[in-house]
Amino acid sequence: MNNRKYTRLPIDVMVELRLADSQPYYGETADVSIDGAFISLTPPSGLHSGQPCHLDLILKTDDGWVRVAFNGTIAHIRDHGLGVQFDIADINHHEAFLKLLINGTEDIDRMLEELGNHPRAEFRFKQE
Repeated sequence: MNNRKYTRLPIDVMVELRLADSQPYYGETADVSIDGAFISLTPPSGLHSGQPCHLDLILKTDDGWVRVAFNGTIAHIRDHGLGVQFDIADINHHEAFLKLLINGTEDIDRMLEELGNHPRAEFRFKQE
């Protein structure tokens, strides 16, 4: 049963994950939603659900490479990766993240609705 509030998109971008020890771990997203991502990487030992983390999505934009930063929480761990729930977004590059979601969906109207109704202002995409 799928109780997800937001659409998951099969988007593949580079990721840098940092835990409390500040050591970087690198992987790729298997899917991304407005509220989280599944990261393909070998989970480090000692990792547990509920643990805080910092995640950078490394995106190619028209202006070059940018890092979209999130503070998050490890939601679940699998052999081939881990799910991260986004808690706080870096609003410096949030537009690049929102465009990534819009460009990655086949149902643009649904994605725009999700982005327009999100309770956190930094995740809202405002159409001009």
